[in-house]
This record gives sequence, C-alpha cells and structure tokens, in this order.
Amino acid sequence: MASLLGVLLPASESAAQDVAAKRGFPFANHGNGFALSPKVLLAADGVSDGGLRKQSSASVDGADELLPPDRAFTVSISAKDADNLVAVFTPAEGYFLYRDKFIFRVQQPPGIEVANVAIPRGEIKDDPIFGKTEVFHRPVRVRVQLKRTNSSARSLMLYVRYQGCNEPLAVCYIPIEKTLRITLPPAARGG
Repeated sequence: MASLLGVLLPASESAAQDVAAKRGFPFANHGNGFALSPKVLLAADGVSDGGLRKQSSASVDGADELLPPDRAFTVSISAKDADNLVAVFTPAEGYFLYRDKFIFRVQQPPGIEVANVAIPRGEIKDDPIFGKTEVFHRPVRVRVQLKRTNSSARSLMLYVRYQGCNEPLAVCYIPIEKTLRITLPPAARGG
C-alpha cells in the first residue's frame, strides 16, 4: 500500500475491500477501478497504487458515478507528416487533464525517438495536492516531434501516459498508460 496525505491507498481491489471493511467505508467497484466512500474515493485504471487523490466526501451512485478512464479522457493520435505527430486529448464534461502529466515515448522501431513535445498553456488551477498547476477542461492538441534515423519505418509504437480528474467529485484517476500504433508517411531521404 502507498501512503498519500496519511491515507493508505490499496494496491489491489481485494486490498481496497479490506481497507473499506476495516474503516467502515462502503466499497464500490466501477469496472475499470475501485472506490472507497465517503471519506476516500479512488479511481483506478486497472489495479495499481500511486497517482490517486484523497477526497473528503462524495456519492458513488446515480449522477455522481465516475466514467471509465477511456470515456473520461479520449485520445487520438495521427501523423501530421513523417516527423510530427498530433495528439488530441479530450476530457469529458466535468473532467480535466493535468498539463504536466503527459509523457510520450517511442517503443518501436529502433531509430525513431521523441525529440520534442509542444503542449499549449492550460488554465491555472489551485490544486489541493499539486498546488498551482495547469489543466485542460477542453480538448488539447499536443505536437510530438520525432527524431528519425530510421527512414524506412512505416509505423511506430508510441507509449503515452496522462492523468486527469473528475472535478465535481474531486476524484483523480491513476495515470493512464497506452501504447498506440501510429502509421507514418515515408520520411524524407537522409531522414
């Protein structure tokens, strides 16, 4: 278990059930994650610890139900040209993404790596955990510049990591990690 603000965060669903039972909290399973309420509400993409947030009180039923991570935060990535990708992240209404939590890394093939990531400025939020930080409540376009020594590659496997929260419930998801296959146009000679 990890500790955050003096709250023990379970590393698995069964551990979450144990913590809920010992502390007298109701337990709810939300498909892709788990939650303890009303004193602590956690959302997880899979079973993991870290990146979770403490919350004072919230309902987990009805209109206050959390979306699964893939519906709360959609992502699409495409090649703008042989050396640049465009990633569009869209938080659902009532959700936001942290600007400083985006990570991009080429996993395959060899000879292609991330050279630069251009993320626009976000809205300033006074976050109870991270302090003043930038967030996005609306779709955000991120430019990922590639450095290519492999000009023959026609696709790549891109690792992407991002994190966001449900604002009305003050619940943050653990960082969401994906590996996406991106089709590339041919690189210029000498790429």
